[in-house]
Amino acid sequence: QIQRADVATHRQDNSGALSEPEVLLTTASDVSMKDVIQEGVASTATSDTKKKNMMPFKCPSCDKAFALKCLMDRHYLTHSKPHLCSECGKRFSGLRGLIAHSRRHTGEKLYKCSDCGTQFAYKYTFERHMRQHILKKPNTHMCTLCENQFAGILALHKHTGEKLFTCEVCGKGCSHQSALKHHMLTHTGERPYVCETCGKRCGHASALQNHMRIHTGKKPGQQPVCNVCGKKFSCMVNLKYHMSIHTGEKPYSCDHCDKKFSNPSNLKLHRRIHSGEKMYGCNICSRRFTQSSSLKLHRRIHTGEKTYRCLVCGKEFIHSSDLRKHQRGHLLEELGGQSEKHQ
Repeated sequence: QIQRADVATHRQDNSGALSEPEVLLTTASDVSMKDVIQEGVASTATSDTKKKNMMPFKCPSCDKAFALKCLMDRHYLTHSKPHLCSECGKRFSGLRGLIAHSRRHTGEKLYKCSDCGTQFAYKYTFERHMRQHILKKPNTHMCTLCENQFAGILALHKHTGEKLFTCEVCGKGCSHQSALKHHMLTHTGERPYVCETCGKRCGHASALQNHMRIHTGKKPGQQPVCNVCGKKFSCMVNLKYHMSIHTGEKPYSCDHCDKKFSNPSNLKLHRRIHSGEKMYGCNICSRRFTQSSSLKLHRRIHTGEKTYRCLVCGKEFIHSSDLRKHQRGHLLEELGGQSEKHQ
């Protein structure tokens, strides 16, 4: 739309005479541009407010926000990791991860190879083993482009370049599930691994391990060593807990009986005495125990394993307490024989 200006201007030609009045023309968009900008700023502020109202639940550990409290609670588990392994102190966000990890300590093996009978504790190691059997079988997978034969479907996908796992956000293909999980962190921005010394957050455990060398001065492949007794450890956390043996420090106390412990895993293990929680179950008779060591001891009843042997007569026992009771019998016999000699 064109608008006429209220004031007309005159241009003077080369002869000095005034020309006809020229009408000034302006567009409606020039007049209202300022209003449009102001409306845009106002609408942006309104959309930000709506977004905040739609995501009212904010994670207390990071800036991530959620529309539902249950989603925020589930996300917060990646920070708190409430499930603690009583054997090594490793923490997990979910109970499923802890149960799978506990097989490292209990020796439980759920997966059995139907071809050779080998047993495995974890599904991924079982599947990796099964692929070895597939490689030994005749070629069954053919490339449709070059008609080459391949022993396994993974070998075929490697040949064709096909990616089995696809990112739902950007469509990138990954050859392994772990690679896809690693890639997804670039979209979520999640950094669940936190440095206990300076609070820096890392997206991967390997990145945190590399960062920790700034504080520890540890070189790649170098194990932490106790400067008192020289004992070596796999990680700095275990060295930290070990040092309490020399210092006598026990900062973790039970809120039920005030008993104190040098590390949190021992405290958690002790608390089961009060709660009656029994996490470790026998897969043969379903009897449950509060400690994995008790489960290992119990399993010897089923396997018939007898690890305690009397050095005097060679008799074997399942429990050390039974061996000690048996040895007292030999001691009484020996004392009785000595008294008869003196008589």
